[in-house]
Amino acid sequence: MIHRLLLALAFLVIAGCNTAPVIIPDTTSDSPIIMKLKHQILNGTQITSNWGWILWYLPVLALVVGWGWKEFFGRKRDK
Repeated sequence: MIHRLLLALAFLVIAGCNTAPVIIPDTTSDSPIIMKLKHQILNGTQITSNWGWILWYLPVLALVVGWGWKEFFGRKRDK
C-alpha cells in the first residue's frame, strides 16, 4: 500500500515539474580582483600582480609531501 502511495506521489512531483528550457540571466557582478584589473587597464596604470595566491597551495603541498613520504619512504610493517 505504501509503495503505491509513494509511486503515485513521485509521479505527481515529476509531472508537476516544468521541463521547458529556460534562460536564466546572469545577475552576478565582477569580483573585486577583476574590478581592480579593469580599473588598472582603463587608467593605463601598471598592472600589479602578487604571489599571495601561492599561499593557498602550500597546505595542499604539505599534505601531498607528507602522504608521499609516509607511503614511499615510511617504515613498512608486516601485517
